[in-house]
Amino acid sequence: MKWRSTSRWSSSARIPFAGQLWVDQLGYLGWLETKVNPLALHLYLLVLLLIALGDPTGTAPVPGRIKLLSLVVCSTCFVMIVTACYMCGCVPGAKLIDGPQGRYFLPLLPLLLMTVSNRAIRVHADARVLLSLAAASGAAILLVSVATLVRRYYLPALLELRVEPVALIIAGTVVAGIVALARWRWRPVLPIEPDPA
Repeated sequence: MKWRSTSRWSSSARIPFAGQLWVDQLGYLGWLETKVNPLALHLYLLVLLLIALGDPTGTAPVPGRIKLLSLVVCSTCFVMIVTACYMCGCVPGAKLIDGPQGRYFLPLLPLLLMTVSNRAIRVHADARVLLSLAAASGAAILLVSVATLVRRYYLPALLELRVEPVALIIAGTVVAGIVALARWRWRPVLPIEPDPA
């Protein structure tokens, strides 16, 4: 009896840990021994969520049928990826499927984020600013990833700790600069009222 309650608690406590594990696997590079900076990766996923919740002014909301269809497609692709990993990398009857990595599911991310888009929680911003934020954050995470690869494979051990903070600072500056430029470029223009005289 005591074992069951402990087992139930541990399985429910594993759900957030497993979710964190899947998110962290998005940042593994190479032979899964090189990891992108977790701060940059989590900020990038937060920006993607922010963009998914962005309110596209002048367009109709995504219909519920399309959201349901994208969820079905994501679920089907998930099952296909896991099944392929089982068939290619596991012995028949294995209890644990070895091989699926978070990066295999990256192409499904836009469809999954489409299901999050709703009218209850919205981010009001110009669509061009959100597009600039998406491009800037994508460039920043690629910059951090390249810096991680260079740090891991091409620099001596003494310089490894100095590259990561510099890459994060440069990536943050790129994002802030592009978003500030986009906000300035596409700022709302107030109409000029005619002179009453």
